[in-house]
Amino acid sequence: MMKVWRLGSVRRAVRSWTRSPGFFVAGASTLALGIACTTVLFAVADHVLLQPLGFPDEDRLVALQGGRIGEPITIGTVSYPEVRDLAERSRSFAGTAAIRAWLPAIEPGDGPPTVAPGGTVSWNYFRLLGVDPALGRLFTAADEGAGRAPVAILSHDLWIRVFGGDADVVGRTVQMSGTGYEIVGVLPERYEDPRLLTFDGDIPEIWRTSGIDVSDWPRGGRSWRGIGRLAGGVGIGVAEAEARDVMATLGEIYPEESRDQTIHVSPIREPVVGPVRSGLIVLLASVGILLAISVLNAASLVVNRTVDRANDWRVRRALGASRAQLFGELLAEGTVLAAAAGLAGIGLAVAGIEAVRQLATTSLPGIQDLTLDVQVLAFVLTVVLGVSLVLGLLPLGRITPEDGLARADLRAGAAGLSGPLRRGLLVGQIAATVVLLFGAGLTARSVTRLYDVDLGIDTEDALVLEMHGLGMFARSDDEAASVYRDVFSRLSALDGVRAAGAADIVPLTTNRSCDGVTPLDGPPRGPGEALCAEVRSATPGFLEALGVPLIHGRTLGWEDNRDAAGAMVISRSAADLFWPEGDVLGRRALVHGDTFAVVGIVEDVHARGPAVEPDPNVYLSAAQEPWNGLGRGLSIVVRGTPNARLEAAALRATVQEADPREPVRSIRPLSDYRDERVAGFRLRGALMQLFGGAALALASIGLAGAVGFSVRRRRREYGVRLALGARGPELTRHALGEALRWIGAGVAVGLAAAFVAGLAARSLLFHVQPWDPVALVLTPVLLTVVGLVSAWLPARRAAKVDPMVSLRPG
Repeated sequence: MMKVWRLGSVRRAVRSWTRSPGFFVAGASTLALGIACTTVLFAVADHVLLQPLGFPDEDRLVALQGGRIGEPITIGTVSYPEVRDLAERSRSFAGTAAIRAWLPAIEPGDGPPTVAPGGTVSWNYFRLLGVDPALGRLFTAADEGAGRAPVAILSHDLWIRVFGGDADVVGRTVQMSGTGYEIVGVLPERYEDPRLLTFDGDIPEIWRTSGIDVSDWPRGGRSWRGIGRLAGGVGIGVAEAEARDVMATLGEIYPEESRDQTIHVSPIREPVVGPVRSGLIVLLASVGILLAISVLNAASLVVNRTVDRANDWRVRRALGASRAQLFGELLAEGTVLAAAAGLAGIGLAVAGIEAVRQLATTSLPGIQDLTLDVQVLAFVLTVVLGVSLVLGLLPLGRITPEDGLARADLRAGAAGLSGPLRRGLLVGQIAATVVLLFGAGLTARSVTRLYDVDLGIDTEDALVLEMHGLGMFARSDDEAASVYRDVFSRLSALDGVRAAGAADIVPLTTNRSCDGVTPLDGPPRGPGEALCAEVRSATPGFLEALGVPLIHGRTLGWEDNRDAAGAMVISRSAADLFWPEGDVLGRRALVHGDTFAVVGIVEDVHARGPAVEPDPNVYLSAAQEPWNGLGRGLSIVVRGTPNARLEAAALRATVQEADPREPVRSIRPLSDYRDERVAGFRLRGALMQLFGGAALALASIGLAGAVGFSVRRRRREYGVRLALGARGPELTRHALGEALRWIGAGVAVGLAAAFVAGLAARSLLFHVQPWDPVALVLTPVLLTVVGLVSAWLPARRAAKVDPMVSLRPG
């Protein structure tokens, strides 16, 4: 290889390109765009799908996701007793652990409270992950259960941010949400959270153990995320089979809570990367097509340039240059071009990664940590070397046939794009562009359909005040109710406010659960027929602030207090599920250990976003709810009048006037939460449109270059035609007709490939079929129009050929 490609070849390649700056700039720009897009997507896929979390023996760590037998995983939560039983009743697991959401307000003593995302974990959670503390110790079995002293562990970032990195914080008691917790440890800076819990993209920064014995946790309360560590030599398939057997046994022992339930075993990253894997694979395939288009475009330029230099190659061959020497120079020229494109592509990729960070928000796990690391740079180097080989090999067969640059071959190659190589390169570009444009159209249609879905709530003119409830922990239920009434009264008095209410979880936020609901009126249910729903603790005004339509009965009122009979409002799907025979008002159900009667029915709410079917919803009076009532943190929803400009500062000040100790964590438009629920679709749509637009631009450039090359190489023919009486417009139409034939061939091939690709990616579309007529019509029309417009200017040159100059010999 060194004989083929010497340093002198590189110097000659640089000099050669300086004599053709137009070719060089066009080729390098084309390749840089493809390399940049490919680099960004490879970096994202590598970071999200391939990079390990850094736990010891990570391949043995698994996620335990719950669900009904035979149904796809939706929420994936489990109950704590089932996770512990799985460890005790199976031999596949060296241990299991669980985590659930906790959102404490930390009072460091020398500043205002800090609300931090956290988790309640089983005592062995960090030991199972294989994490060692940077300071202090981990939890022990003595730290969990009834009667234990409250303890907590801090993340490194929280330790620095709130406690200033003070090592003496270990052993100190800190007030959190009205309870004193002893800080027993600090995790290392390198700790990478497995992201089983997220709080609108934030990950836990503080952890505590449960103050309830495992046996006392309700088996039907599936609000935990489970993890496990496989025993040595046990695979995931064997572990899942044993998990199914254990759950079947538990279903017989606890038919009301566990029958028809199962636990799926998957790699620890699966709950996080599973939902985005298919989309990333499609984007990788799409950007691979874009890279291929850019390489084909650059290759067409190189081939055309090679034909223009035919006489030079002929002379050098006649003077004794070997095939290997010619290949070495072609390879050197391709390497110089690809290297320049690679450097420019890396610069563009840096900007592209920042753009992806902004677009992705919470739709890609850990995307804010994305960088161009060694693996990504190695990938770019591999691409550059591959492109160099392609650009060196493609022209070789056109200039060095075995008989020594036969003139017949060169003349055939000079006759426009009649040669199979260049015609194939152009048609391939057009076909690949059709695939990307068609995909961009389908994803754009999907995003439009998502925004057309009626969520059951009105996301416009509404703000969500993420509260904590710190001021409520020391209050009685009556005192808390009085404070909330005062808060809502003050908020409603603000100019432009139409309604205000609160709940423990607002629709479209990330935390979900499925709590057991046992109807008490109607036919008795048999073992294993227990039902669950999204159970929300809500105050009066909450459903009105959300804009949820009332179907029958009434909504919750302040009369539904602790002294009154339990009241609940249920959604339409909950009514159909619990009492399909109808006549629902007044029916009773056991929820969270208490009895509640239906006082109203409201429309379903797409609480997990427009792409997910509505879950049955139960709204309990917060004054009566035994688990998450008025004494806990509730988030407030404020609805303004149309086009009202509600000021966040005024809302925050109003809340704190009523309760100065109540921290307002954030104030955001409700529409932001909707955008986050479709962020994955929007990101795919934006990237596909970017790729489609780039491919269209590259194909247009390639087509314009092809037509220009054809006109230039056929100027003698056009000169003869003009001399024989042909008119200029006829020659322009002739050149455009040739371009139209290439476009037609590319569109035909591309539509067939796009339809197959659409079928393969059908699961990523929303209410759009792969044969969507709008995309089928618009894609070829757009490509044809843009292609003919781009070809028109070089085609006009055919009419401007000077017959006298063209007919001169030489």
